[in-house]
Amino acid sequence: MMLGLIHLQLWKLFTIAGSVASFSLFWVLNSIPDRQMSVTSAQVAPKVRLVNKPQALNQSSVSQSVPEIARQVTVRVIGNPGASSGVLIARRGNTYTVLTCQHCLSYNYDSASVSQFQVLTADGLTHSAQSLPADEFGSVDLGLVQFTSSRRYQVVEIAESQSLSVGDPVYVAGFPKWHGTNPDRVEDTSDWGWDAYRLTTGEVGMLLNRPLERGYGLGYTNDIETGMSGGPVLDRYGRLVGINGRSKYPLNGMDAFVFEDGSRPSTAWFRDMEALSWGIPISRFEQVQGRGSANSDVSPRSPVPIRRQMETPGW
Repeated sequence: MMLGLIHLQLWKLFTIAGSVASFSLFWVLNSIPDRQMSVTSAQVAPKVRLVNKPQALNQSSVSQSVPEIARQVTVRVIGNPGASSGVLIARRGNTYTVLTCQHCLSYNYDSASVSQFQVLTADGLTHSAQSLPADEFGSVDLGLVQFTSSRRYQVVEIAESQSLSVGDPVYVAGFPKWHGTNPDRVEDTSDWGWDAYRLTTGEVGMLLNRPLERGYGLGYTNDIETGMSGGPVLDRYGRLVGINGRSKYPLNGMDAFVFEDGSRPSTAWFRDMEALSWGIPISRFEQVQGRGSANSDVSPRSPVPIRRQMETPGW
């Protein structure tokens, strides 16, 4: 009898001790500050993102503002009846200079106003503009347009084309001339205003050390449409590295890929080249104009290391 009472008392004692221990553990865990638990969560979450998107976090802080830069510096150059794109390259007082492609300015069919254009800026306003003589550019497909305005518009920052490497991201902005609303209907966007604006993303596919005719030497994977010629090619920092001018798979085939010295690429290289859109490296513009000669208000280049330009093999 006495032995049974001892066992009963011991069982009650262990039960009470277990309850106290459980309560103590519960109290200790719940008394840990929330910030300590959140730190643990924060340490785990980035690892998941890094595994799933190894490039996104590295580039987000750099490329996030590029779309806004592109929107501010890109303009539409409207002629009669043609419409193309351009980029605000310089400002001197109230005079703005737009860099575009010369072949875009040649589509102004009204002989009475062959040098007269309208420039559409990011605020939706149009400005009377005039093209400048292009003799200084020679055969290079570049042209200039100027307009005056008391408003302040952002001028693009210029980079070196040599700062690019194959595989680097690039952005091309402009205004497609046509928009297919459905398979049976295509609309002219000339009177769409800013609604026609488009920004494309891609990467550098080829850098030529021997340029094509008219100065083209920068190839990229971006999809380009008619009307986007003359628009800016921007790097990941939003700096101007080229002027867009040719879309993929031109109708004249290999005849579109003749080098300045008259030679042609091999068939294999031609296949690679025709699958890219093409622009004129900004260095060609600077070779003619000289750094800062067009306008003292152009902002200086950022101190980004210059990487070696890839050389293409001889053909």
